[in-house]
Amino acid sequence: MTKETSSLREETVYGSETNPREIVKPQPPCPLRALNYDILCEIIESLQDSRELRTLSMTCKWIREACKPCLFRNASIMTYTELITGKIFQHSSDVWLYVRQLTLLGPWEDVRDRTRIDLGDLRVPFAKFLAAMPRLETIILRSLWSNGMPWDAIATLLSTPRLRHFSLKINPSRQSPFPGDSAIFTAAPLESFEYTVDDYRYQPRVYIGETSLLNFVLPRISSSLKCLRIPLDVAPLSALASSHWPALQELSLRGDHPGNGIPVVPMSAVISNMPNLKSLSLLRAQRDNSHRQVLWPHTSTDIFPCKSLQSLTISYPDPSDRLFLELPCTLRQLSVRCWPRHYIHQHRHERKTMDRLGWRSPILTSSEVLVILERARSAWIEELEIEYQEDDDDPQLLRRLPILFPGLLSLTVCRYRRAMATEVPIDDIARSLSRNLRLDTLWLHLDLPNSPHPLSDFMSPAERGAFDAHEQLLCETAGIFASRSPASLRYVGMLLRERWSNTWLPFRVIRDRTQGLHLQLDHLMTRLRSRPSMDDGGGPRTNDQLPNPENLCVFEF
Repeated sequence: MTKETSSLREETVYGSETNPREIVKPQPPCPLRALNYDILCEIIESLQDSRELRTLSMTCKWIREACKPCLFRNASIMTYTELITGKIFQHSSDVWLYVRQLTLLGPWEDVRDRTRIDLGDLRVPFAKFLAAMPRLETIILRSLWSNGMPWDAIATLLSTPRLRHFSLKINPSRQSPFPGDSAIFTAAPLESFEYTVDDYRYQPRVYIGETSLLNFVLPRISSSLKCLRIPLDVAPLSALASSHWPALQELSLRGDHPGNGIPVVPMSAVISNMPNLKSLSLLRAQRDNSHRQVLWPHTSTDIFPCKSLQSLTISYPDPSDRLFLELPCTLRQLSVRCWPRHYIHQHRHERKTMDRLGWRSPILTSSEVLVILERARSAWIEELEIEYQEDDDDPQLLRRLPILFPGLLSLTVCRYRRAMATEVPIDDIARSLSRNLRLDTLWLHLDLPNSPHPLSDFMSPAERGAFDAHEQLLCETAGIFASRSPASLRYVGMLLRERWSNTWLPFRVIRDRTQGLHLQLDHLMTRLRSRPSMDDGGGPRTNDQLPNPENLCVFEF
Protein backbone atom coordinates (compact mmCIF):
# COMPACT_ATOMS: atom_id res chain seq x y z
CA MET A 1 0.00 0.00 0.00
CA THR A 2 1.45 3.31 -1.04
CA LYS A 3 1.61 6.32 1.21
CA GLU A 4 -0.79 8.16 -1.10
CA THR A 5 -3.38 5.33 -0.84
CA SER A 6 -3.09 5.24 2.95
CA SER A 7 -3.60 8.97 3.14
CA LEU A 8 -6.64 8.72 0.85
CA ARG A 9 -8.28 6.14 3.08
CA GLU A 10 -7.75 8.33 6.13
CA GLU A 11 -9.47 11.26 4.42
CA THR A 12 -12.34 9.48 2.66
CA VAL A 13 -15.14 7.11 3.55
CA TYR A 14 -15.94 4.40 1.07
CA GLY A 15 -19.33 3.43 -0.03
CA SER A 16 -22.84 3.11 1.12
CA GLU A 17 -25.41 0.38 0.89
CA THR A 18 -26.74 1.90 -2.35
CA ASN A 19 -23.36 2.55 -3.98
CA PRO A 20 -20.38 0.75 -2.37
CA ARG A 21 -17.91 2.33 -4.81
CA GLU A 22 -19.01 5.90 -4.07
CA ILE A 23 -16.40 8.02 -2.35
CA VAL A 24 -17.98 10.38 0.18
CA LYS A 25 -15.86 13.17 1.55
CA PRO A 26 -16.25 13.55 5.31
CA GLN A 27 -17.95 16.72 6.59
CA PRO A 28 -15.97 19.06 8.82
CA PRO A 29 -16.83 18.68 12.51
CA CYS A 30 -19.80 20.76 13.65
CA PRO A 31 -18.55 23.68 15.80
CA LEU A 32 -21.73 23.48 17.89
CA ARG A 33 -20.49 20.16 19.28
CA ALA A 34 -17.95 22.13 21.29
CA LEU A 35 -20.83 23.62 23.30
CA ASN A 36 -21.99 22.24 26.58
CA TYR A 37 -25.12 20.15 25.87
CA ASP A 38 -27.20 22.16 28.34
CA ILE A 39 -26.21 25.39 26.57
CA LEU A 40 -27.15 23.86 23.23
CA CYS A 41 -30.58 22.97 24.64
CA GLU A 42 -31.02 26.58 25.77
CA ILE A 43 -30.23 27.79 22.24
CA ILE A 44 -32.73 25.34 20.77
CA GLU A 45 -35.43 26.39 23.24
CA SER A 46 -34.91 30.05 22.31
CA LEU A 47 -35.77 29.40 18.65
CA GLN A 48 -39.48 30.16 18.65
CA ASP A 49 -39.79 30.10 14.85
CA SER A 50 -40.28 26.50 13.71
CA ARG A 51 -38.55 27.26 10.39
CA GLU A 52 -35.38 28.33 12.20
CA LEU A 53 -35.53 25.20 14.32
CA ARG A 54 -35.89 22.98 11.26
CA THR A 55 -32.93 24.69 9.63
CA LEU A 56 -30.78 24.13 12.70
CA SER A 57 -31.85 20.48 12.91
CA MET A 58 -30.37 19.88 9.45
CA THR A 59 -26.89 20.86 10.59
CA CYS A 60 -25.82 17.33 11.50
CA LYS A 61 -27.20 14.14 12.96
CA TRP A 62 -26.04 15.01 16.49
CA ILE A 63 -27.77 18.40 16.35
CA ARG A 64 -30.92 16.83 14.94
CA GLU A 65 -31.13 14.43 17.87
CA ALA A 66 -30.81 17.38 20.23
CA CYS A 67 -33.55 19.26 18.31
CA LYS A 68 -36.07 16.42 18.29
CA PRO A 69 -37.67 17.15 21.71
CA CYS A 70 -38.49 20.71 20.52
CA LEU A 71 -39.03 19.92 16.87
CA PHE A 72 -41.69 17.30 17.57
CA ARG A 73 -43.07 18.72 20.82
CA ASN A 74 -46.40 19.57 19.16
CA ALA A 75 -48.18 17.26 16.73
CA SER A 76 -51.50 17.42 14.88
CA ILE A 77 -53.64 14.63 13.42
CA MET A 78 -56.61 15.00 11.07
CA THR A 79 -59.30 12.84 12.62
CA TYR A 80 -61.48 12.10 9.60
CA THR A 81 -58.62 11.29 7.19
CA GLU A 82 -55.96 9.74 9.44
CA LEU A 83 -57.55 8.50 12.65
CA ILE A 84 -61.02 7.12 11.95
CA THR A 85 -59.68 5.53 8.77
CA GLY A 86 -56.95 3.76 10.75
CA LYS A 87 -54.15 5.07 8.52
CA ILE A 88 -52.23 6.59 11.43
CA PHE A 89 -51.83 3.18 13.06
CA GLN A 90 -50.26 1.60 9.99
CA HIS A 91 -46.97 3.50 10.27
CA SER A 92 -44.46 3.75 13.10
CA SER A 93 -42.09 6.61 13.81
CA ASP A 94 -39.85 7.69 16.64
CA VAL A 95 -41.23 11.26 16.49
CA TRP A 96 -44.12 10.21 18.75
CA LEU A 97 -41.59 9.66 21.54
CA TYR A 98 -41.12 13.42 21.81
CA VAL A 99 -44.73 14.64 21.50
CA ARG A 100 -45.97 16.61 24.51
CA GLN A 101 -49.04 18.25 22.97
CA LEU A 102 -51.33 16.37 20.58
CA THR A 103 -54.02 18.23 18.64
CA LEU A 104 -56.81 16.25 16.97
CA LEU A 105 -58.28 18.36 14.17
CA GLY A 106 -61.56 17.92 12.37
CA PRO A 107 -64.86 16.11 12.85
CA TRP A 108 -65.32 12.53 14.02
CA GLU A 109 -67.69 11.93 11.15
CA ASP A 110 -68.16 10.41 7.76
CA VAL A 111 -67.68 13.52 5.62
CA ARG A 112 -70.14 12.15 3.05
CA ASP A 113 -73.26 12.09 5.24
CA ARG A 114 -71.97 13.71 8.47
CA THR A 115 -72.96 10.76 10.62
CA ARG A 116 -70.85 10.38 13.72
CA ILE A 117 -68.39 7.50 13.69
CA ASP A 118 -67.51 5.72 16.92
CA LEU A 119 -64.04 4.25 17.29
CA GLY A 120 -65.32 0.70 17.67
CA ASP A 121 -62.51 -1.74 16.82
CA LEU A 122 -60.06 1.17 16.56
CA ARG A 123 -60.31 1.95 20.27
CA VAL A 124 -57.60 -0.57 21.27
CA PRO A 125 -55.04 0.53 18.66
CA PHE A 126 -55.86 4.16 19.50
CA ALA A 127 -55.13 3.51 23.19
CA LYS A 128 -51.83 1.80 22.28
CA PHE A 129 -50.98 4.70 19.97
CA LEU A 130 -51.43 7.17 22.84
CA ALA A 131 -49.52 4.93 25.25
CA ALA A 132 -46.53 5.02 22.87
CA MET A 133 -46.08 8.73 23.63
CA PRO A 134 -44.20 8.76 26.96
CA ARG A 135 -44.09 12.58 27.14
CA LEU A 136 -47.70 13.28 26.17
CA GLU A 137 -49.34 15.60 28.69
CA THR A 138 -51.71 17.83 26.66
CA ILE A 139 -54.53 16.88 24.28
CA ILE A 140 -56.55 19.43 22.31
CA LEU A 141 -59.63 18.57 20.25
CA ARG A 142 -60.66 21.15 17.68
CA SER A 143 -63.21 21.28 14.87
CA LEU A 144 -64.96 24.08 13.00
CA TRP A 145 -68.05 21.95 12.40
CA SER A 146 -69.08 18.73 14.05
CA ASN A 147 -71.97 16.39 14.64
CA GLY A 148 -70.58 15.39 17.98
CA MET A 149 -67.70 13.36 19.35
CA PRO A 150 -67.95 9.65 20.21
CA TRP A 151 -67.92 8.67 23.85
CA ASP A 152 -65.41 5.84 23.33
CA ALA A 153 -62.92 8.37 21.92
CA ILE A 154 -63.33 10.75 24.88
CA ALA A 155 -63.02 7.88 27.37
CA THR A 156 -59.87 6.65 25.64
CA LEU A 157 -58.29 10.10 25.66
CA LEU A 158 -59.17 10.88 29.28
CA SER A 159 -57.78 7.56 30.50
CA THR A 160 -54.30 8.21 29.06
CA PRO A 161 -52.23 7.85 32.27
CA ARG A 162 -49.75 10.71 31.70
CA LEU A 163 -52.37 13.19 30.49
CA ARG A 164 -52.47 16.40 32.54
CA HIS A 165 -54.20 19.00 30.32
CA PHE A 166 -57.37 18.45 28.27
CA SER A 167 -58.92 21.08 26.00
CA LEU A 168 -62.21 20.44 24.22
CA LYS A 169 -63.05 22.86 21.41
CA ILE A 170 -65.65 20.68 19.73
CA ASN A 171 -69.23 19.85 20.68
CA PRO A 172 -68.99 16.46 22.42
CA SER A 173 -72.46 15.32 21.33
CA ARG A 174 -75.82 16.46 20.05
CA GLN A 175 -78.97 14.99 21.57
CA SER A 176 -77.70 11.66 22.92
CA PRO A 177 -76.34 11.49 26.47
CA PHE A 178 -73.01 9.90 27.26
CA PRO A 179 -73.01 6.62 29.19
CA GLY A 180 -73.01 7.08 32.93
CA ASP A 181 -72.40 4.42 35.55
CA SER A 182 -72.08 1.74 32.88
CA ALA A 183 -68.99 3.43 31.44
CA ILE A 184 -66.12 2.19 33.56
CA PHE A 185 -62.78 3.88 33.02
CA THR A 186 -60.20 5.57 35.20
CA ALA A 187 -59.62 9.21 34.33
CA ALA A 188 -56.08 10.52 34.38
CA PRO A 189 -55.23 12.95 37.20
CA LEU A 190 -55.82 16.05 35.07
CA GLU A 191 -54.52 19.43 36.17
CA SER A 192 -56.55 21.49 33.68
CA PHE A 193 -59.85 20.90 31.89
CA GLU A 194 -61.15 23.41 29.35
CA TYR A 195 -64.30 23.25 27.26
CA THR A 196 -64.69 26.18 24.87
CA VAL A 197 -67.64 27.05 22.64
CA ASP A 198 -68.60 30.06 20.55
CA ASP A 199 -70.01 32.70 22.90
CA TYR A 200 -72.72 33.53 20.38
CA ARG A 201 -73.40 30.05 18.99
CA TYR A 202 -76.51 29.59 16.88
CA GLN A 203 -77.31 26.04 17.97
CA PRO A 204 -79.62 25.29 20.92
CA ARG A 205 -77.97 26.49 24.08
CA VAL A 206 -77.92 23.12 25.85
CA TYR A 207 -76.82 19.77 24.47
CA ILE A 208 -77.62 16.64 26.42
CA GLY A 209 -74.17 15.35 25.60
CA GLU A 210 -72.44 18.38 27.09
CA THR A 211 -74.20 18.19 30.44
CA SER A 212 -73.87 14.42 30.76
CA LEU A 213 -70.16 14.50 29.89
CA LEU A 214 -69.33 17.23 32.41
CA ASN A 215 -71.50 15.65 35.09
CA PHE A 216 -69.71 12.35 34.63
CA VAL A 217 -66.10 13.51 34.23
CA LEU A 218 -65.59 16.53 36.51
CA PRO A 219 -66.30 14.86 39.88
CA ARG A 220 -63.79 12.14 38.95
CA ILE A 221 -60.94 14.61 38.48
CA SER A 222 -61.83 17.10 41.24
CA SER A 223 -59.01 16.00 43.56
CA SER A 224 -56.22 16.80 41.06
CA LEU A 225 -57.68 19.63 38.95
CA LYS A 226 -55.97 23.03 39.19
CA CYS A 227 -57.70 24.89 36.37
CA LEU A 228 -61.32 24.58 35.16
CA ARG A 229 -62.81 26.63 32.30
CA ILE A 230 -66.29 25.68 31.06
CA PRO A 231 -69.41 27.43 29.67
CA LEU A 232 -71.80 28.54 32.37
CA ASP A 233 -74.96 27.38 30.60
CA VAL A 234 -73.89 23.70 30.70
CA ALA A 235 -71.83 23.80 33.90
CA PRO A 236 -72.94 21.05 36.32
CA LEU A 237 -73.23 23.39 39.28
CA SER A 238 -74.67 20.69 41.55
CA ALA A 239 -71.73 18.40 40.83
CA LEU A 240 -69.30 21.27 41.38
CA ALA A 241 -70.91 22.17 44.70
CA SER A 242 -71.00 18.59 45.98
CA SER A 243 -67.37 17.78 45.09
CA HIS A 244 -64.23 18.75 46.95
CA TRP A 245 -61.59 20.70 45.00
CA PRO A 246 -58.46 20.82 47.18
CA ALA A 247 -56.05 21.73 44.33
CA LEU A 248 -58.23 24.02 42.19
CA GLN A 249 -56.62 27.43 41.67
CA GLU A 250 -58.51 28.83 38.68
CA LEU A 251 -62.24 28.70 37.92
CA SER A 252 -63.74 30.37 34.85
CA LEU A 253 -67.47 30.22 34.08
CA ARG A 254 -68.82 32.33 31.25
CA GLY A 255 -71.90 32.34 29.08
CA ASP A 256 -75.66 32.22 29.39
CA HIS A 257 -77.66 31.24 32.43
CA PRO A 258 -77.90 27.48 33.13
CA GLY A 259 -80.29 25.88 30.69
CA ASN A 260 -83.58 24.13 31.36
CA GLY A 261 -83.19 20.97 33.36
CA ILE A 262 -79.99 22.12 35.09
CA PRO A 263 -80.56 22.82 38.80
CA VAL A 264 -79.92 26.37 39.91
CA VAL A 265 -77.23 26.38 42.58
CA PRO A 266 -75.94 29.51 44.37
CA MET A 267 -72.44 30.41 43.32
CA SER A 268 -71.45 30.67 46.96
CA ALA A 269 -72.14 26.93 47.28
CA VAL A 270 -70.03 26.21 44.19
CA ILE A 271 -66.88 27.89 45.52
CA SER A 272 -67.36 26.82 49.14
CA ASN A 273 -65.31 23.65 48.54
CA MET A 274 -62.48 25.44 46.71
CA PRO A 275 -60.26 26.68 49.55
CA ASN A 276 -57.15 27.26 47.41
CA LEU A 277 -58.82 29.21 44.61
CA LYS A 278 -56.59 32.02 43.30
CA SER A 279 -58.44 33.16 40.18
CA LEU A 280 -62.22 33.42 39.84
CA SER A 281 -63.96 34.64 36.67
CA LEU A 282 -67.77 34.73 36.52
CA LEU A 283 -68.97 36.29 33.28
CA ARG A 284 -72.71 35.71 33.04
CA ALA A 285 -74.92 37.24 30.39
CA GLN A 286 -78.01 39.06 31.60
CA ARG A 287 -81.61 38.51 30.50
CA ASP A 288 -84.69 40.65 31.01
CA ASN A 289 -85.86 38.50 33.91
CA SER A 290 -82.48 38.09 35.60
CA HIS A 291 -81.05 40.08 38.49
CA ARG A 292 -77.62 41.51 39.14
CA GLN A 293 -75.12 38.85 40.11
CA VAL A 294 -74.77 38.22 43.86
CA LEU A 295 -71.94 35.90 44.79
CA TRP A 296 -72.05 36.20 48.57
CA PRO A 297 -75.50 37.23 49.86
CA HIS A 298 -76.03 39.07 53.15
CA THR A 299 -78.12 36.17 54.43
CA SER A 300 -75.15 33.82 54.32
CA THR A 301 -73.46 33.22 57.67
CA ASP A 302 -70.48 31.45 56.11
CA ILE A 303 -67.04 33.02 55.87
CA PHE A 304 -65.69 33.66 52.41
CA PRO A 305 -63.60 30.51 51.80
CA CYS A 306 -61.10 31.72 49.19
CA LYS A 307 -58.49 33.24 51.44
CA SER A 308 -55.78 33.06 48.75
CA LEU A 309 -57.79 34.73 45.97
CA GLN A 310 -55.58 36.89 43.74
CA SER A 311 -57.83 37.68 40.76
CA LEU A 312 -61.58 38.34 40.59
CA THR A 313 -63.56 39.09 37.41
CA ILE A 314 -67.32 39.46 37.69
CA SER A 315 -70.00 40.78 35.34
CA TYR A 316 -72.98 42.90 36.36
CA PRO A 317 -72.34 42.60 40.12
CA ASP A 318 -74.85 43.78 42.67
CA PRO A 319 -73.29 46.76 44.52
CA SER A 320 -74.69 45.41 47.79
CA ASP A 321 -72.91 42.05 47.40
CA ARG A 322 -71.23 41.14 50.67
CA LEU A 323 -68.38 39.69 48.62
CA PHE A 324 -66.74 43.10 48.24
CA LEU A 325 -66.43 43.40 52.01
CA GLU A 326 -64.89 39.92 52.30
CA LEU A 327 -62.13 40.17 49.71
CA PRO A 328 -58.80 38.95 51.11
CA CYS A 329 -55.63 41.01 51.19
CA THR A 330 -54.08 38.61 48.67
CA LEU A 331 -56.26 40.08 45.88
CA ARG A 332 -54.16 41.76 43.19
CA GLN A 333 -56.59 42.05 40.24
CA LEU A 334 -60.25 43.17 40.25
CA SER A 335 -62.51 43.49 37.21
CA VAL A 336 -66.07 44.86 37.41
CA ARG A 337 -67.52 44.79 33.91
CA CYS A 338 -70.23 43.85 31.43
CA TRP A 339 -70.34 40.59 29.51
CA PRO A 340 -70.46 40.75 26.59
CA ARG A 341 -69.03 44.24 26.43
CA HIS A 342 -71.62 46.98 26.46
CA TYR A 343 -70.46 48.26 23.06
CA ILE A 344 -71.73 44.99 21.50
CA HIS A 345 -75.26 46.31 22.16
CA GLN A 346 -74.70 49.67 20.43
CA HIS A 347 -75.05 48.69 16.75
CA ARG A 348 -77.97 46.94 15.11
CA HIS A 349 -75.98 44.22 13.33
CA GLU A 350 -74.63 42.99 16.69
CA ARG A 351 -77.72 43.83 18.69
CA LYS A 352 -79.68 41.40 16.50
CA THR A 353 -77.55 38.57 17.86
CA MET A 354 -78.08 39.81 21.41
CA ASP A 355 -81.84 39.89 20.81
CA ARG A 356 -81.80 36.37 19.40
CA LEU A 357 -80.03 35.16 22.52
CA GLY A 358 -82.30 37.22 24.78
CA TRP A 359 -79.35 39.08 26.29
CA ARG A 360 -79.42 42.62 27.68
CA SER A 361 -76.81 44.93 29.16
CA PRO A 362 -77.88 46.51 32.47
CA ILE A 363 -74.60 48.40 32.70
CA LEU A 364 -73.49 49.79 36.05
CA THR A 365 -73.48 53.54 36.57
CA SER A 366 -70.66 55.65 37.98
CA SER A 367 -72.37 55.81 41.37
CA GLU A 368 -72.90 52.03 41.50
CA VAL A 369 -69.27 51.35 40.63
CA LEU A 370 -68.21 53.83 43.29
CA VAL A 371 -70.22 51.92 45.92
CA ILE A 372 -68.52 48.67 44.92
CA LEU A 373 -65.02 50.15 44.96
CA GLU A 374 -65.57 51.86 48.32
CA ARG A 375 -66.39 48.44 49.76
CA ALA A 376 -63.49 46.73 47.99
CA ARG A 377 -60.81 49.34 48.72
CA SER A 378 -57.35 47.88 49.10
CA ALA A 379 -53.74 49.01 49.11
CA TRP A 380 -52.72 45.69 47.55
CA ILE A 381 -54.74 45.67 44.32
CA GLU A 382 -52.47 46.35 41.34
CA GLU A 383 -54.83 45.85 38.36
CA LEU A 384 -58.32 47.33 38.17
CA GLU A 385 -60.90 47.21 35.38
CA ILE A 386 -64.22 49.07 35.48
CA GLU A 387 -66.97 49.35 32.85
CA TYR A 388 -69.84 51.75 33.44
CA GLN A 389 -72.09 54.50 32.13
CA GLU A 390 -71.48 58.00 33.42
CA ASP A 391 -73.81 59.76 35.83
CA ASP A 392 -73.42 62.71 38.19
CA ASP A 393 -70.91 60.80 40.39
CA ASP A 394 -68.46 60.26 37.54
CA PRO A 395 -65.95 62.96 38.63
CA GLN A 396 -65.98 61.68 42.19
CA LEU A 397 -65.46 58.09 41.05
CA LEU A 398 -62.35 58.98 39.06
CA ARG A 399 -60.94 61.18 41.83
CA ARG A 400 -61.40 58.44 44.42
CA LEU A 401 -59.45 55.77 42.52
CA PRO A 402 -55.94 56.72 43.77
CA ILE A 403 -57.29 56.97 47.32
CA LEU A 404 -59.08 53.62 47.29
CA PHE A 405 -56.31 51.80 45.37
CA PRO A 406 -52.97 53.57 45.90
CA GLY A 407 -50.98 50.62 44.55
CA LEU A 408 -52.52 50.56 41.06
CA LEU A 409 -50.13 49.61 38.25
CA SER A 410 -52.70 48.89 35.51
CA LEU A 411 -56.08 50.54 35.02
CA THR A 412 -58.74 49.77 32.41
CA VAL A 413 -61.65 52.20 32.07
CA CYS A 414 -64.54 51.50 29.69
CA ARG A 415 -66.71 54.59 30.11
CA TYR A 416 -69.92 55.20 28.16
CA ARG A 417 -71.77 58.46 27.71
CA ARG A 418 -75.15 58.85 29.35
CA ALA A 419 -78.22 59.15 27.17
CA MET A 420 -78.27 62.33 25.01
CA ALA A 421 -74.67 63.24 25.98
CA THR A 422 -72.69 64.43 22.95
CA GLU A 423 -69.28 65.19 24.49
CA VAL A 424 -66.61 63.42 26.53
CA PRO A 425 -64.69 65.63 29.02
CA ILE A 426 -61.31 64.20 28.08
CA ASP A 427 -59.27 66.86 29.89
CA ASP A 428 -61.22 66.41 33.13
CA ILE A 429 -60.91 62.61 32.98
CA ALA A 430 -57.17 62.82 32.25
CA ARG A 431 -56.65 65.25 35.11
CA SER A 432 -58.47 62.96 37.56
CA LEU A 433 -56.56 59.85 36.47
CA SER A 434 -53.21 61.67 36.69
CA ARG A 435 -53.36 61.26 40.48
CA ASN A 436 -52.59 57.53 40.15
CA LEU A 437 -48.90 58.04 40.81
CA ARG A 438 -47.70 54.44 40.31
CA LEU A 439 -49.66 53.72 37.12
CA ASP A 440 -47.71 51.79 34.50
CA THR A 441 -50.39 51.05 31.88
CA LEU A 442 -53.71 52.73 31.13
CA TRP A 443 -56.37 51.18 28.86
CA LEU A 444 -59.27 53.37 27.72
CA HIS A 445 -62.53 53.08 25.85
CA LEU A 446 -64.30 56.44 26.15
CA ASP A 447 -67.24 56.02 23.75
CA LEU A 448 -66.07 59.00 21.72
CA PRO A 449 -68.79 60.69 19.67
CA ASN A 450 -68.79 60.37 15.88
CA SER A 451 -66.77 57.15 15.96
CA PRO A 452 -67.05 55.32 12.60
CA HIS A 453 -69.38 52.35 12.36
CA PRO A 454 -67.30 49.14 12.67
CA LEU A 455 -68.46 47.97 9.22
CA SER A 456 -68.50 51.31 7.45
CA ASP A 457 -65.41 50.61 5.33
CA PHE A 458 -67.45 48.06 3.39
CA MET A 459 -69.38 51.00 1.94
CA SER A 460 -66.67 52.43 -0.30
CA PRO A 461 -62.88 52.90 -0.34
CA ALA A 462 -63.43 56.46 0.82
CA GLU A 463 -64.80 55.19 4.13
CA ARG A 464 -61.34 53.80 4.89
CA GLY A 465 -60.28 57.37 5.56
CA ALA A 466 -62.76 57.58 8.44
CA PHE A 467 -60.88 54.82 10.26
CA ASP A 468 -57.53 56.49 9.61
CA ALA A 469 -58.88 59.75 11.02
CA HIS A 470 -60.37 57.96 14.01
CA GLU A 471 -57.10 56.17 14.72
CA GLN A 472 -55.35 59.54 14.64
CA LEU A 473 -57.96 60.89 17.08
CA LEU A 474 -57.27 57.94 19.39
CA CYS A 475 -53.57 58.72 19.25
CA GLU A 476 -54.21 62.38 20.10
CA THR A 477 -56.48 61.35 22.97
CA ALA A 478 -53.82 58.98 24.28
CA GLY A 479 -51.35 61.87 24.08
CA ILE A 480 -53.55 64.01 26.31
CA PHE A 481 -53.62 61.31 28.97
CA ALA A 482 -49.88 60.68 28.66
CA SER A 483 -49.07 64.40 29.04
CA ARG A 484 -51.01 64.61 32.28
CA SER A 485 -49.94 61.28 33.77
CA PRO A 486 -47.06 60.57 36.14
CA ALA A 487 -43.63 59.64 34.84
CA SER A 488 -44.26 56.00 35.70
CA LEU A 489 -46.76 55.60 32.82
CA ARG A 490 -45.32 53.55 29.95
CA TYR A 491 -48.36 52.63 27.84
CA VAL A 492 -51.73 54.12 26.96
CA GLY A 493 -54.04 51.71 25.13
CA MET A 494 -57.07 52.85 23.15
CA LEU A 495 -59.81 50.55 21.83
CA LEU A 496 -60.44 50.48 18.07
CA ARG A 497 -63.57 48.79 16.75
CA GLU A 498 -63.07 47.81 13.11
CA ARG A 499 -65.21 45.25 11.28
CA TRP A 500 -65.48 42.30 13.67
CA SER A 501 -62.30 43.11 15.57
CA ASN A 502 -62.07 45.00 18.84
CA THR A 503 -58.39 45.79 19.13
CA TRP A 504 -56.41 47.53 21.83
CA LEU A 505 -53.92 49.93 20.24
CA PRO A 506 -50.95 50.14 22.63
CA PHE A 507 -49.21 53.52 22.43
CA ARG A 508 -45.78 53.56 24.04
CA VAL A 509 -45.05 56.74 25.99
CA ILE A 510 -41.58 57.99 25.08
CA ARG A 511 -39.92 60.76 27.03
CA ASP A 512 -36.60 62.23 25.93
CA ARG A 513 -34.85 65.60 26.15
CA THR A 514 -34.69 66.30 22.44
CA GLN A 515 -38.25 65.51 21.29
CA GLY A 516 -40.03 65.79 24.60
CA LEU A 517 -43.01 63.51 25.21
CA HIS A 518 -44.39 61.63 22.23
CA LEU A 519 -46.23 58.37 21.51
CA GLN A 520 -45.32 55.42 19.34
CA LEU A 521 -47.76 52.69 18.35
CA ASP A 522 -46.22 49.39 19.39
CA HIS A 523 -47.29 47.02 16.60
CA LEU A 524 -45.19 44.16 17.94
CA MET A 525 -46.71 44.17 21.39
CA THR A 526 -49.48 41.56 21.32
CA ARG A 527 -49.51 41.03 25.07
CA LEU A 528 -48.68 43.25 28.00
CA ARG A 529 -49.18 42.04 31.56
CA SER A 530 -51.41 39.23 30.21
CA ARG A 531 -53.46 41.80 28.25
CA PRO A 532 -54.46 40.33 24.86
CA SER A 533 -54.47 42.68 21.90
CA MET A 534 -58.03 41.55 21.10
CA ASP A 535 -60.69 42.63 23.55
CA ASP A 536 -63.04 39.70 24.27
CA GLY A 537 -62.04 38.00 21.01
CA GLY A 538 -64.21 40.21 18.79
CA GLY A 539 -67.96 40.54 18.56
CA PRO A 540 -70.61 38.30 17.02
CA ARG A 541 -70.60 37.83 13.26
CA THR A 542 -73.84 38.30 11.41
CA ASN A 543 -75.24 35.80 8.92
CA ASP A 544 -76.50 38.66 6.78
CA GLN A 545 -74.67 39.71 3.65
CA LEU A 546 -71.96 42.32 3.97
CA PRO A 547 -73.19 45.93 4.00
CA ASN A 548 -73.66 47.73 0.71
CA PRO A 549 -75.75 50.70 -0.47
CA GLU A 550 -78.79 48.44 -0.96
CA ASN A 551 -79.01 47.09 2.60
CA LEU A 552 -77.92 49.99 4.80
CA CYS A 553 -81.08 49.80 6.90
CA VAL A 554 -80.04 46.38 8.17
CA PHE A 555 -76.78 47.70 9.60
CA GLU A 556 -78.05 51.04 10.91
CA PHE A 557 -75.17 53.24 9.78
